[in-house]
Amino acid sequence: MSDLVSHLEARLGPMRGGWRDDVDPESGLQVAGFGQDVPFAGVTTLVTLGLSNTHLEGGHQELLMHLPVGMGDMGPALLDFARKLKASGRVLLRGEYVRLGEGFLGTGEMSGLLAYSPVYLPDGFGTCDLGDRTIIIAWLIPITPAEERFVDTHGWHALETAFATEDPDLTDPNRPTVAAAH
Repeated sequence: MSDLVSHLEARLGPMRGGWRDDVDPESGLQVAGFGQDVPFAGVTTLVTLGLSNTHLEGGHQELLMHLPVGMGDMGPALLDFARKLKASGRVLLRGEYVRLGEGFLGTGEMSGLLAYSPVYLPDGFGTCDLGDRTIIIAWLIPITPAEERFVDTHGWHALETAFATEDPDLTDPNRPTVAAAH
């Protein structure tokens, strides 16, 4: 795991804290918290550690979230999500979303998480080659019920286009739904 931590810290700076899985200590899951204002001002980044130790259908994966500074203690929520993903036995594919229920982040109308490439970070960040396996790092973007329906109807590429065109703050769980999804 130290090579993975080195990969993360080279791009996000030193870890500033973290959470262990107290619900299932045998899981080996953790969440690392990185400093404020990385990769840009006003956000902090959380990344799972240990999920990639389990080969899931589709490969090895860790999860990343960018959240507004001061959003609160989101480490346990990300641990819970990682635990459920591990139990599912499969990785999240780019453009795939998971419904979690409105307000799951404790704020706003966000109801799901969309797996995407970590585009706010330098090229090459989204994978970490450990020699015996390559870890895919999936950025989890909070999405609204209307955006979920938009993906169901038009596909995730259409939502990707709407994000690129409208340029919402994808780290803000209180952001409005993109106009294309209305």
